Amino acid sequence: MPHIHPVTPAEATGAVSDLYDEMTAVRGSVPNLFQLLGYSPKMLGPAIALANFAGSPDSRVPARHKQLAYLIASYMNNCHYCLERHAVAGAKAGLTVAQIEAILDEEDINLLESPVFDAREKLIIQYSQELTAYTATTPETIEAMKKTFDDEEFLELTFVIATANMFNRLAEGLAVQLEPEYIRKTKED
Repeated sequence: MPHIHPVTPAEATGAVSDLYDEMTAVRGSVPNLFQLLGYSPKMLGPAIALANFAGSPDSRVPARHKQLAYLIASYMNNCHYCLERHAVAGAKAGLTVAQIEAILDEEDINLLESPVFDAREKLIIQYSQELTAYTATTPETIEAMKKTFDDEEFLELTFVIATANMFNRLAEGLAVQLEPEYIRKTKED
């Protein structure tokens, strides 16, 4: 159970109802996390904008790379809700099944050594891991990032990782329940 009662679409009024309608038009529904933010349109509106940027293909960084960064931060933070939702978003953005499985089952392999990721993707993984774990990165990682990505791409990746960390903390801090359609079937099922 979440720690607070969600504001469901049926309960929403005014600006929150309008934001829910916009979200439903884009996503098909209002995710549980955003229903918990439904107490305040001043929080909900910016949160939707952040989430939309993280998933948008309209940026310098390809959506699959943004989803990779988001998934790594979510894995590092052990945020089950964000991992499962962004595994689906990552697949839609172009991450392969092998890449997603490598992230979700990372105990089996070091992602930086995995053959399913190219050099650019491994750098995104490394940067996401360091920024999430330490809120800073090594000079070597910064140098590699600057050689590989232009300033706008570097900013976008940093922004997505920071956004993931914020949503991870909201999801875990409020005990958001994963929507049934996002629950993965395990090999035992």
